[in-house]
Amino acid sequence: WDPPEDSLIGKAHIYLEGLYYQLETDRTTRIIDYKGKHECQLRVQVIPTDSSGQPTDDFVDNPQELIGTKLHFTVQVLYAENIPEKYCYNTSCRYRFYNFPEVYETKCCKGKNTQPLWNFEQQFSV
Repeated sequence: WDPPEDSLIGKAHIYLEGLYYQLETDRTTRIIDYKGKHECQLRVQVIPTDSSGQPTDDFVDNPQELIGTKLHFTVQVLYAENIPEKYCYNTSCRYRFYNFPEVYETKCCKGKNTQPLWNFEQQFSV
């Protein structure tokens, strides 16, 4: 017996422009399948932090001020909503940043669940 292969529901894009100003991004975005159809939603937060991972509210008026400094932030993949029945078993979410090879993945939400709750969090320093 071979375990079932992973299925790609679709892709979602989260834009990080808010980090230019050290602003939090809190989005529910559409997951779009390979045909361009809206399949479900994904809730993600991107939170600027200090070097120890603590949230910061140090707003930056001019993004030029950040040139030459390390940018610290946390990505939180919170949950998905309205996953179609045919895809809602043992769900997880994988993501990566454009032009970076690393892939990050939430834990699997076991069983049947059209609204999986992952509460996944990853700290980054770039």
